[in-house]
Amino acid sequence: AAFMLRVQDRRGSIIDRGVTTIRIIALVGGLSVMVFIGASVAASAVCLTCIGTYLLTFTYAGLALFGLPKVETMKFAIPAGAVAAMLASASFLLALPLGMNTPKATAKAVKGVATDQVATFIAGLAPEEKQAISDALDAWQKAPLIDVSAFPTRSIGGSASAPVHIVDFTDVLCSHCRNLDLALAEMRRMLGESAFTLESRYYPLDSECNPALGGKKGTGVRCLAAKIQICLEGNPEQDRIRHTFFENQSTLSVDALYEFAAVSGMARLQLDACIAAEATDQKLQSDIAYASRFEIQGTPLVLVNGKEAMPIPSFLLGLIASGGDAKSPLFKGLPPPAAHPTPE
Repeated sequence: AAFMLRVQDRRGSIIDRGVTTIRIIALVGGLSVMVFIGASVAASAVCLTCIGTYLLTFTYAGLALFGLPKVETMKFAIPAGAVAAMLASASFLLALPLGMNTPKATAKAVKGVATDQVATFIAGLAPEEKQAISDALDAWQKAPLIDVSAFPTRSIGGSASAPVHIVDFTDVLCSHCRNLDLALAEMRRMLGESAFTLESRYYPLDSECNPALGGKKGTGVRCLAAKIQICLEGNPEQDRIRHTFFENQSTLSVDALYEFAAVSGMARLQLDACIAAEATDQKLQSDIAYASRFEIQGTPLVLVNGKEAMPIPSFLLGLIASGGDAKSPLFKGLPPPAAHPTPE
């Protein structure tokens, strides 16, 4: 159409409204391509099949904006915009059936790809790592189910219908807890929200707030971090703050905890009131009592579907990817579990 208008212009017949319509369409198309390119850059992805379309769009836009004759654009902007909108709507309706029938990457398909990656990962582990997974799997299967009905769920992350439910008890200055937090976050990115739920609870290794421990009191960082996280349960920034605490555990201080918690949007006075509240301490003491049911020896304590599990990332990855199925083909290449003497 742009080419025909250019030819008509040479004949002395300029269609002002048509020129303006084409320029509006070209401008919107060029801006759309720039948005698509920006999204690709932000996602660190390149759509090779889209590049040709982008070039054609920019070529069309260049011809429409600079190759057509000058017209009184503002004079015809409203009627031309109406025509452009009608053309865009018609194009959308024509393309809609094709789009509706285009195969989509379903969550099941994506999870299938991720599960295959987990199987490849486990198969490529060193023999001693495979043995550790086998031993952890055997121990988890044999672990007793302990009645924890007295400790109702407070806050979980992930889909409530996920087949795997993880409860972890952590201490903010525990390096193994930090590693577990990093590993679970990566599993979430890899397997998706529907793969597992995470219920975070707290077991500060400080007798200031944990009566199950003896010895000297700590600096207050461990207890304060636990209470801050309890106060932020349900806050949209809860997970982010938890990750930030662990990422900075080597330099954590009371002031740093408050600084990191500020992104929650909760006012300092409100947060202080929650930290000092009896209800918050009761929740923390409930976590400590909950962990004691499993004779906790240290942090992290991890429960998977109600049974204690070794906090080995590769083992937890396999268990989550399998949907909590210890008989899954994901584990078929593992060696037999090591024989352990039975306590007398």
